[in-house]
Amino acid sequence: MPLPKIQHPIFSAEIPSTKKQIQFRPFTAREEKVLLIAKQGEDEAEIMGAIKQVINNCVVTDGFDIDKLTIFDLEYLFIMIRIKSVSDIVKVSYRDHSDDKIYDFDIDLNKVKMEWPSTKPPTISVGEGMAMDMKWPTADLYTDTQLLASEGPDALIKLVGKCIAKIYAGNQTYDPAMYSSDEVTAFIEDIDSKAFDEVRKFFDEMPRLLYVIEYTNSKGEARRIELSALTDFFQFQ
Repeated sequence: MPLPKIQHPIFSAEIPSTKKQIQFRPFTAREEKVLLIAKQGEDEAEIMGAIKQVINNCVVTDGFDIDKLTIFDLEYLFIMIRIKSVSDIVKVSYRDHSDDKIYDFDIDLNKVKMEWPSTKPPTISVGEGMAMDMKWPTADLYTDTQLLASEGPDALIKLVGKCIAKIYAGNQTYDPAMYSSDEVTAFIEDIDSKAFDEVRKFFDEMPRLLYVIEYTNSKGEARRIELSALTDFFQFQ
């Protein structure tokens, strides 16, 4: 006689970028193991890849494609799944650079909010009669070996290339996905400084998680800590 199959509760969450509802189960010992192995490697890309795998395992909605999530969707869903799987409270510690003391805080994950500096990706003019539609970075970038192997300016150029949805020149429309990475890179490297500043602004104004810690240190100095990424919230223990 086979062992009984464990039935898990099912919960719902809203994907921030699309407002669509998905259903998920809590993560289990299987997913805890994935996170633990990634944590032991101490590589941020490996940890984010593990988070992607955990979410993909836990979401039970038909047709769910994790690679089409934005990065901030991915981070938000992990928090929602973690709340139902472990606890809505996370303990974190930070060393104050002024008095060199360590301060402990309890973060209520229910109070982590999505901040929307910009509500949709922009269209950026890159020359007379030319423009490009941007798109938010997607979760597939966490497992993009070419991007992960890049550093410095090369990494930025490749990231920009992954975030261009369409290019317009006069009456013509171009899909960067139909061109080689070298062709897309050459196009980006030809963008003038003013337009590239708009590209940087696009990344600066991406939607993000936000939780603010305010406290006073032992010297009576007011402190403010903004947490805005999963690695700010979790040690993945």
